[in-house]
Amino acid sequence: MILLKSIKESVKKSLRLFKMVAAANPRRFWLANLFFMIDGGLFAAGIYVFSKVFETVSKLPGGASSLKELMIGLLLLGVMKVLHEVISGVDMFLGETYDTIAKEHLTKKLNEITFKRNALDFEDVHLLEEVEKAYEGIRHAIRYVNVLNDVFLYYLPQYLFLGIYLYSLSPVLAFVLPMIFIPVVLAQMLRVRQYAHLEDQVSPLRRKAKHYEDAICQKSMAKETRGLGASIYFIAKMKDALKGMKQVKWNTDLKSAKVQAAGKLITLIGYGGVLWLAYHELTIGRIGVGAFAAVLAATDDMFASFESLVIWRFGSAAKNLGQVTHLLNAFKTPIRYKSDESMEAISRLTFEKVGFSYPNSNGFALENVSLTIRAGEKIAVVGENGSGKTTLTKLLSGVYLPTTGAVLHNDLKTESIHNHCYVTVVGQNYARYPMTLKENLELGSLKGVSMSDINELHLERYGIDCISTTLENGLDTLLSKELGGTDLSGGQWQRVAIARAMNRESQIIILDEPTSAIDPIEEARLYDMFFDSIGGKTAIIVTHRLASVKRADKVLVIKEGRVVGFDRHERLLEDNIYYRTLWKAQAEQYQVS
Repeated sequence: MILLKSIKESVKKSLRLFKMVAAANPRRFWLANLFFMIDGGLFAAGIYVFSKVFETVSKLPGGASSLKELMIGLLLLGVMKVLHEVISGVDMFLGETYDTIAKEHLTKKLNEITFKRNALDFEDVHLLEEVEKAYEGIRHAIRYVNVLNDVFLYYLPQYLFLGIYLYSLSPVLAFVLPMIFIPVVLAQMLRVRQYAHLEDQVSPLRRKAKHYEDAICQKSMAKETRGLGASIYFIAKMKDALKGMKQVKWNTDLKSAKVQAAGKLITLIGYGGVLWLAYHELTIGRIGVGAFAAVLAATDDMFASFESLVIWRFGSAAKNLGQVTHLLNAFKTPIRYKSDESMEAISRLTFEKVGFSYPNSNGFALENVSLTIRAGEKIAVVGENGSGKTTLTKLLSGVYLPTTGAVLHNDLKTESIHNHCYVTVVGQNYARYPMTLKENLELGSLKGVSMSDINELHLERYGIDCISTTLENGLDTLLSKELGGTDLSGGQWQRVAIARAMNRESQIIILDEPTSAIDPIEEARLYDMFFDSIGGKTAIIVTHRLASVKRADKVLVIKEGRVVGFDRHERLLEDNIYYRTLWKAQAEQYQVS
């Protein structure tokens, strides 16, 4: 029962994989396989010609006619050998280039699916493991389909022809032939289940080992790890994870070896049976010397090629079919966006009784939030740590979807629109891309911008021109010490991040405390530049330092996941006790005692 279920599952997966890989370029795919099938046909024809040559040799000396038949047979074998080499070379070239095409196609499709998932999914460790396995599964999927092509378009026609040929000589020979091949195929199907389970066990351990390795070697963590004297601790943890991976793999390999050994034993018995029966048929005169030689050569060649195909290539693919399964699961993931609706201009952003709860959380990070932001307004968002400020901006930008209620851009819910086209976010942990300064700025524009456009837009305004003059190659300086370039200070990177965001032609820009790591004076300068350059865009600024909120049109005050104030700064100081308390608490920090 388990075997039948395994066969059914393997057939379904194989058909889906075949369609997915072929879809990359169907014409190129079938052209490569056409040459493959022609090559297989040459092998089948060769068996027949080979038997005739041996028959002719057995009749020599038989006069000029026998010698002529021999010469023709040898010439045909030579021509088929040359054709085999030529067609094999062409097929190998087409196959290898198609692998690259298929990898690009599947990676693009998986990127699109991953991009359209709810961002909240990526805070689930199990989802991260599934995504990692899916990307790993791409190369294994292509390899697996290549094996399927080998089996069904090259080897299977050969085996069918050999079976028909053996049946024409003696029906008994044809019935013994499946004993050589079927046990090995069934054994590999069982191995597929074993190694699929192995991947589920190994993946969490592999992720742990990678995290421990990053803690020791990665630039962002290595200095602190050494400063704490924790390197030995992480090395020990990494060794434990690797040891666990090794033990799980050993157990699976042992079970797999037993299954494979049983299949090979039955195959060897079948192989011996074919040879014995062929010899028996020869001794009683049912087949001639030529037929016997052809059976002997063809069976030996087929057994060797089948052993290479199924035991090594298909066996290797079976080990990785677990990861291919995760790729198939990823392609079944429902996309987040329900339509391609977009808007020319956003007139308002609305929260309607919005509540939001993180996965595996008992409470709500935001609860019963209702508000409206008009186009062009500059809104400051303030509150204590953990009050829900960042969560609100992620809901506003459409990165997260509300648990209850609705977030609307005009009259469209955020789950139904591609809002990344007109919303730009600069977060606390902004990206420091290992590219040139110019490329870091150009990333802000979906269409790319010219050098003159960059200068005109933000080089001088955000002090980028001052930064570039201190660099060896100016705007073309690589910003990565790991890649042989240089690095910027924290304040300089923040200028680049904001300039990059401003370079985008978006209608809404959100700053989620991107200046939290710099001093108040530098922060004030950056915010002044930001407000001076924002123009008619809608801006949402999350900040802990309340001095920067004075230039905002309104201040949104959040406390414990609820909105407790939404008005002008001056009005809130007069009417909102909580906001006034926050303001005075910060003001006291800068007063001279």
